[in-house]
Amino acid sequence: MNKPQKSTMVTEDIEFILEAYGKDKRTAFASAFGMLKKKAYARVDGLIIHMEPKEVNVLEENEKTKAEKLFGYFRPRQIQDYYVKFQVIVIMKYIPL
Repeated sequence: MNKPQKSTMVTEDIEFILEAYGKDKRTAFASAFGMLKKKAYARVDGLIIHMEPKEVNVLEENEKTKAEKLFGYFRPRQIQDYYVKFQVIVIMKYIPL
């Protein structure tokens, strides 16, 4: 008779602090979540099977708009810069190596 096998997959909640800049709120959040995968692989020593955000808490948001003047002939154009810093708690399922 076969012995029951023990699973090698580990499920763990891991907290990350992410921050990014963008032209607007959407690009700032997209840029920060793009860094999440890289930070997750740096933190976990193993093969990640599944990542699922459990909580997202915004710690800091800052929107800045300034006018840029070009020469004297053109109307000033508005430049918008958005900064976001937030905490993400992610449910990670991975196989330790």
